[in-house]
Amino acid sequence: RVLVVLGALSLSLLLPGTVGARNGSVDAAKAQYDKVIAYWTPARIAAAKWRDYSMDPKSGKITPAQGKPGGGGGGGVTGASWTGGGQVASSVGRILFSSGGSQWICSGTVVAQGTNRDGYSVVLSAGHCAYDGTDGWSSNFVFYPNFDAEPTYTCAGRVNGCWTATRLSINAGFYPGGFGSNAAANVD
Repeated sequence: RVLVVLGALSLSLLLPGTVGARNGSVDAAKAQYDKVIAYWTPARIAAAKWRDYSMDPKSGKITPAQGKPGGGGGGGVTGASWTGGGQVASSVGRILFSSGGSQWICSGTVVAQGTNRDGYSVVLSAGHCAYDGTDGWSSNFVFYPNFDAEPTYTCAGRVNGCWTATRLSINAGFYPGGFGSNAAANVD
């Protein structure tokens, strides 16, 4: 069994691989995996846009960010890939998902690979990648581990394949309003 948990900024996301499910048959898990992978046609992948937001800490106003997300850190570098190698580079990957009738991209990071006692991996991502206060829960999650080293969406051609989601969870402060909730809007 392989299961990944996507979570961060207030998100936990559970993703299984192709082998099995915690409370289901291997066949059902495989069918669900195949359904999500088939959903991501080349046209849907091409239509996917980065889902990133900026928040003004003084006003609490949330707006879509401009350009590719990431980086920041005060150094003027945004959207750059980590070039220092090591475990950081191999742990980061790309997530595709659907929300509000659109296709989206987020990043995720594996923080515990399927070697823990229950065979599940843990992946962190932003809360808005799993849930939106207007559109609800996201769907059609697929995680591509180590995407910078293997920039392909063909699961069969990837060393670690692709991991699909079966369950999503977020911090209670992010629900039900997403960025519109009091707890999320008060983040500095």
